Amino acid sequence: KSWDYAKAMITLEGGIIAPEDDILARHYVKGDISLWQYGEKMDSLLKALPAIALTPQNKVRMEGRFVTRRLLELREYPLKGVFNSTYLKAIHRYLFQDMPKIGDAWAKEYTPGEFRPPRPEGKPWIKRRHISRVERDFYIAYSNMKPSVITNLDEVLNELKFRPLSKLTVEEFAVKIASIYAHIDYVH
Repeated sequence: KSWDYAKAMITLEGGIIAPEDDILARHYVKGDISLWQYGEKMDSLLKALPAIALTPQNKVRMEGRFVTRRLLELREYPLKGVFNSTYLKAIHRYLFQDMPKIGDAWAKEYTPGEFRPPRPEGKPWIKRRHISRVERDFYIAYSNMKPSVITNLDEVLNELKFRPLSKLTVEEFAVKIASIYAHIDYVH
């Protein structure tokens, strides 16, 4: 189930997992190969990559391939820390660490562990998300990344110290987790 969850997270973000990567990940999750063996196979794939153009399709393919590996590693060895914006940046740094290694253009596009730079007023950050279940594209406006946005995110996450999600009723949990997700996604 954990692999299905990881796949859902990747595809929700528009990622595509190649069939051979899906098979390799399933072998790891079932215990047929170790995390080390899985990582070795992914490292050899990264080293053998020819020059790959930075296109939207290739971004989806490469994120699906290499972020998958890092998700599985985090499953085994979660990062420790306080759940705040600094911690989220550490997760991002870990998940996307391979992307700049693909090539020079990729290194300019990907800065793992860093928030994107602030946007000028009237120039929102827009991302296209394709939701396959409904076969539609949605255009999502994200934060302009002003410092107040990060402060607000930390305030929302800090509330978890005082009232953990495990203490909430099902209804309260649904409302709270939706709010947390909305704040994180807005910055993402």
